[in-house]
Amino acid sequence: MPDMAKIQALNEQKEKDARLVDSTKNGETEADEVRKILSDGANVHVKGSRPMLNACKRFNYDVIRALVEFGALSMPIARKYLGSLCDYRGFDKTDKERYFALLDYAIEITGRDDDYFEPYINNRAAVGDLPALTEFKEHYELTDDYIARHVYPRIIFEIIKDKREDMLAYITSNREWIDKTCFDSAVAGGEEEVLEYILDHSELYEPSRQAVATALFAGRTGVLDMLSDIGYDFEGRDGFFLEKACRATLSTGFKPLEYLLAHGYKLTDSYRGRTVLENALADGNFKLTQYVRDNLTE
Repeated sequence: MPDMAKIQALNEQKEKDARLVDSTKNGETEADEVRKILSDGANVHVKGSRPMLNACKRFNYDVIRALVEFGALSMPIARKYLGSLCDYRGFDKTDKERYFALLDYAIEITGRDDDYFEPYINNRAAVGDLPALTEFKEHYELTDDYIARHVYPRIIFEIIKDKREDMLAYITSNREWIDKTCFDSAVAGGEEEVLEYILDHSELYEPSRQAVATALFAGRTGVLDMLSDIGYDFEGRDGFFLEKACRATLSTGFKPLEYLLAHGYKLTDSYRGRTVLENALADGNFKLTQYVRDNLTE
C-alpha cells in the first residue's frame, strides 16, 4: 500500500517550492513575502537554486538578500548566480553600489570566493574599464595579479579584437596568458587577429591536429593560411584532415575540401582504408559522390 502521508507531504513540499519559484519570477515581489514562504518550509535550493537565479535576473536585491538569509549560498551555483548579476541584461552603474553591498554580505557569510569576483572582473575587462577594476581591486583588497589571472581567455580574445590596448597591457604585465590552450583555441575558432598576436608574442607555431581539423571543418581558412605562412605543412595528405573536409560537405559545404585540394590533396586519396568516393558512397553522401565523379580525372 502506498504511504499516503508521505505522498501528501511530498505534494505539499512541491506546492511550497512552486510558490517560492513563482514569487521570485516577479520583480515586484516583497522580500517579506519570500521570507514567509521560506519560513513555511519551501526549499531555497529548489530546481538548482532557481529562486536565486530568478531574483538576480530581475535585480530584486531585497529578495536576493532574503534568499541569502535562508542559506541559498550553501549551494555553489547560487554563488555563481549572485556573482554574475552584473552580466544580466539591464545592469548599469546605478546597480553597482547595491551589487557590491550584496557581495559584501555574501562574503560575510561564506568567505571570499572566486565566483563572487570573476564575473565583474571579466565584465569590466571586456569593455576596457580599468578605473572600475581599480576600484573593485581596492574595495575587495585584491591584487593586480589576481585580477589579471581571472580574466577569461575568451575575454582576452575580445580585448585584442576590440583593440583595447590599455587593458591588454595591464593583463600582459601581470600575467603570462599565452599558452598552448589559447593558441589552439584561436586556431580552432578562426580568430585571425588573436592568432596574429600570439604568433607575434610567443614561440608557439605548432597547433594540435584537432584544432586545425576544427578550423578546417568550419571553413575558417584564414587561420589555416596564417599557419601555412609560418611553415605548417598541409602537403602531407593527412587522412584525418581529409575525412574532416569530406564530412564538412554535409554541413558547411565544399570549402574545406577545396582548400585541401589546393594544398596538394587528391580526390584519389584515402582515409579509413577507402578512397574519397568509396567513403562518400558508404556514407550516403550524394553531394560528395557527385562532386568526385564530376571532378575526378583519370
